[in-house]
Amino acid sequence: MKILTNNFSLILNVINDNSPARRIVIPEGSKISYVRKTSSYHAYYEIDVHKLYCLFEGQEILIPCSKLPEGKEPKVDCIKENLHQNKKYYWSSVFNEPFPA
Repeated sequence: MKILTNNFSLILNVINDNSPARRIVIPEGSKISYVRKTSSYHAYYEIDVHKLYCLFEGQEILIPCSKLPEGKEPKVDCIKENLHQNKKYYWSSVFNEPFPA
C-alpha cells in the first residue's frame, strides 16, 4: 500500500462508517494510505475527475481531485485553508509523492 504525506491540512469526507456523512481534518504532515482510485470524465465541464480512496487512522476517506485535459497535473480539491478562496493547489505542492497511476 502506497503512503501519501500531505503538506497542507486537508478536510475530507469519511466514507466507511454507518453514521450520517461527516468530514474530518487531516493535519499537515500526516501519513495517508492510498488504496485505490476511480476516474471519470465530466463532459459538460470538460474535466477529468479523480477520487482517491485512502485510509487514515482506520477510517476510509475520499480525496477528490480534478484535471483539465490540457493540465499538467491534477488539482487537489480539499485543502482546508482554501475553503473560501479560489486558489488552485496542485498535486505536487500538496503531496510529496507522485500522483497514483
